[in-house]
Amino acid sequence: MAATAVGTYATLANLKSRLGDQDTLDDTLLQLCCDQSNMWIETRTGRILAPIPAFATTVASGFTAGTSTGTLTTVAGLNVGDVLCFEALGAATRESVLVTGISGSTVTTATNVASTHTGAVKRVYVFDGFNSYENGKVLPIPLGIISLTSLEVATFSAGSGGCNTVNVVWYTIPNSDTFIRPNYQERVPGWPGTELCITNVPLPGDITPSFYPGYNNCRVDAAMGWPATPDDLAEVGLNMAVALYRGRGSTGGEMVSVGTDGTQVINRALTYEDKWTLSRYARKDVRII
Repeated sequence: MAATAVGTYATLANLKSRLGDQDTLDDTLLQLCCDQSNMWIETRTGRILAPIPAFATTVASGFTAGTSTGTLTTVAGLNVGDVLCFEALGAATRESVLVTGISGSTVTTATNVASTHTGAVKRVYVFDGFNSYENGKVLPIPLGIISLTSLEVATFSAGSGGCNTVNVVWYTIPNSDTFIRPNYQERVPGWPGTELCITNVPLPGDITPSFYPGYNNCRVDAAMGWPATPDDLAEVGLNMAVALYRGRGSTGGEMVSVGTDGTQVINRALTYEDKWTLSRYARKDVRII
């Protein structure tokens, strides 16, 4: 079974080192424990707490105007739910589409592409302007943002995946008018930014920059996720993987050990410190009421 977590918090090598395991007899089971632990961390925190590899490739065939399928040169690292963006920034035929199916190297999208595409394609992230605050100047990025390549906004809702539906015009906000916050010195060490901000003093001649109310109308090309896997989460991942491995019998993960004096100790999968660590990294959404 393929791993579903993006980040790797518990690794086979580190788990074997922790257990003092020198052979390869249990490698399949140990890897499964790592995969399950890694997925549980991302499910529990609601984040990918590791670098998210960028995805960029080219169109091998298909994706002609009016169709929703095409073959990419590679799909390694692409997942259903990702948004693909065709053509260079500022191109008249630039558009993005939501991936709804992957079969081999053939990709199916939620909507037909408006133009024929033969060149480069890459993953972007699409957000709702409705989620912005501070008068449309701040967009929360709970996923984490490391660096920004480009930001495009539309003045109202775009189609599925931020596609170029009728009358939707995308404006490119100059990178000099954007800020990733909190600032470096204000972050917990190792953390990415969690907000993308637009200046309140735009360059002369620019449109009034803002995250306008709408759905799928903020298109971001950026390095997302965490700059590196946090050490304390790697420890939690290993602790959980060890507990999963030791609790592989019918009794499950809650083990009872008996000391020489007859004292019984229940060893739970996660300690209080582990749970506190996970709570610190858990996603906290901003809700305006």
